[in-house]
Amino acid sequence: MKRFNLIILFVIIGCNSESSNYTDITTPERDIQYYKLTERVIVDDNGTSMTIMLPEYLIKRESSLPQTINSFELFNEETKMMVAIDKLESRNTLNVSNKDYIDATNKAFTDEWNSDLKKVEEVLPQQIYTNLQAVSFRADLKINDKYFLERVLYYNDSRLEGTELEGIMSVEYNYKSIHNKRQYSINIVFYGDYTIASHYAFARSIAGSIRFIN
Repeated sequence: MKRFNLIILFVIIGCNSESSNYTDITTPERDIQYYKLTERVIVDDNGTSMTIMLPEYLIKRESSLPQTINSFELFNEETKMMVAIDKLESRNTLNVSNKDYIDATNKAFTDEWNSDLKKVEEVLPQQIYTNLQAVSFRADLKINDKYFLERVLYYNDSRLEGTELEGIMSVEYNYKSIHNKRQYSINIVFYGDYTIASHYAFARSIAGSIRFIN
């Protein structure tokens, strides 16, 4: 995943593009009520604060990964789900605005990669993502006045070998943006034999609730 992030950011530094066609996926109040989402506050060590609406049953867990700010999950017979908020700061994230990041990513994907999802698969670490299939990639979204990209994947996660989730398919909905000179990723992952459509509206409702406070 780091390799993919770096490639996209290197592309951004070399591109100067602008787009005016964005799809606003900010979650309406009716969907928050429908999915019974409640507000969680996320605080990064650089002073950034954000809120995200999550189902109450997701439990906050401590993570040993330095890039993960917070992780929320539930694993039982009925539900196997995780939401993780990750951060990435590099020389490149210090020099690009939120809108430029999304516009340049969109231009690179559509013009240089010809919207080829196989290119997305190729830059992800194959030793982690096995049986990988990129289902969709968009870099034209807005959530609460911030610009976001969205990536949806199927894969088996090799990091789960030796656990009860070994061999189970992961369905991941990933959303990225730039704020306070850092890239923030919201990863919404469901484990099991699901189609993308099974949780797409649910994942979009979670992602569409993201709001940066400062």
